[in-house]
Amino acid sequence: MQVHVINFDGDTDRWKLFQRMNAGGIDVVRVLGIDPGTIDRGRLVESGFIAEPCSRSDRAISRWCSHVALWSQAVENDEILTVVEDGVVLAGDFGLEAQRVLRELPAGWDIVMWGWNFDEALWTEIPDGVSVCRMDFNDQQMCRHIDGFRAGGSRPTAVRLRHCFGSPAYTVTPAGARILLDACLPMTDSKIAFSCGGVVVDSQSIDADMNRAFPAMRAYACIPPIAIAEPGSPAVRL
Repeated sequence: MQVHVINFDGDTDRWKLFQRMNAGGIDVVRVLGIDPGTIDRGRLVESGFIAEPCSRSDRAISRWCSHVALWSQAVENDEILTVVEDGVVLAGDFGLEAQRVLRELPAGWDIVMWGWNFDEALWTEIPDGVSVCRMDFNDQQMCRHIDGFRAGGSRPTAVRLRHCFGSPAYTVTPAGARILLDACLPMTDSKIAFSCGGVVVDSQSIDADMNRAFPAMRAYACIPPIAIAEPGSPAVRL
């Protein structure tokens, strides 16, 4: 299974760690993140990519642009893409299990989140279209059992996703990528009201922005996850 891994040119240690932690079973394509030093906010505003106010750091903007570039690639090339952050650990059988889950999805799916931030809640529909369920997780226990996670061996399934935080790994279709582009551009500081739970969050990161799109998508989450943030690494959300 081919995965596109976002990594900044100067983050060689993170790249080496990703390769060491995720050796075997996947075809890795390194996607060089846009250099934060090249971010021209004025030009991004003029192009309609940013709408002021936008208080994110240049690094956050550059990583956000890297996701957007891959979404655009999915649309332009009419291809399904798997996107992975460089600070992520994949289950040992990620490739096999992800492909199996994708084969079992109903026709017309848009996106599957293979993982999310374990220190945040996840909102799903169980059963699909019947009842909204909020799930909470213990990120400290997950970190303590990282070796067990890496061993794989679980048989995950996909459940309908309403909202989540974190964008460690996901697979998106061209149609799903188009919805993300339409919902997340321009980048700006604005409140995001969830479709359930009465939750309202600030738009300060790529994973928060994606919550604008999820309710309009046939979005799914993989339970249990087969991708998590590497313990001790910089946060996936930047």
